[in-house]
Amino acid sequence: MRSNLIQALRAAAVLALSLCSPLAGAQAPLLSVDYETGTPDSGVAELTLSNASAADAEFVTADLRRYPSRFAIGHKVVLDDPAYVSDGAPRSEAASNRAANGTYRPGDHRRYTVSVLLKDWEDWNQVSAPLDIIWQFKHVSGGPDFSIGVKRNALVLRYGASGQVTLIDDIRPYDNRWIDLRMDVLWSRTSDGYFTADVRLDGETDYVRKADLRGLATFDPRFAGEFGYLKWGLYRADSRSANGDARIRVAYHDDIAAIALP
Repeated sequence: MRSNLIQALRAAAVLALSLCSPLAGAQAPLLSVDYETGTPDSGVAELTLSNASAADAEFVTADLRRYPSRFAIGHKVVLDDPAYVSDGAPRSEAASNRAANGTYRPGDHRRYTVSVLLKDWEDWNQVSAPLDIIWQFKHVSGGPDFSIGVKRNALVLRYGASGQVTLIDDIRPYDNRWIDLRMDVLWSRTSDGYFTADVRLDGETDYVRKADLRGLATFDPRFAGEFGYLKWGLYRADSRSANGDARIRVAYHDDIAAIALP
């Protein structure tokens, strides 16, 4: 009996120390959007929703869910249909610009995670090469600091004036399958910032490092805004049905989190 008590006290001490450690504190999400409420706002106060008027431009779905989650958010964009236009462009996106802890500023050190599923994604037509954006770190009063989207049949990360890194060479084998993304960022206006991006494909247990960008201004100094925020969904600014681009695109997102790092 005394031995069991000693073991229990030791276990409690280890747990207490782990909870007090910087690493444990770094794992507490500042922002968590998992859609387990079954509502488009995921129960997050002031989450910005799509302004597209179509009923299915933004929808909660249990289809192809990412276990053990019950729900995800779906965004749909149909070209040449004004019901799928939001803020003047063919897009449907959610955003964290008004949510508590949903923004970032220079000096912030963050980890971001999101899971994405490309629903019945039509293959590249081998003609035009638009970028269908599924994730943005959006700088207010400017463009994105970083964005992730599908170009041709690849998932790519774009940054700065012309930087690009390929995250997945060919997305076609992962149609209708969940893709996990993890990004660590030190937000900075000067060249001491960094950005890493890791990918975990369906069936894999570990993340694989795909981008490691060091010595750059991650908080793009070209833009005047004082903060940035997260956007997820679909943004199809340069897709054209006249070029043979897929008229309908649908993307699911789930388990979005922003975590403070030491």
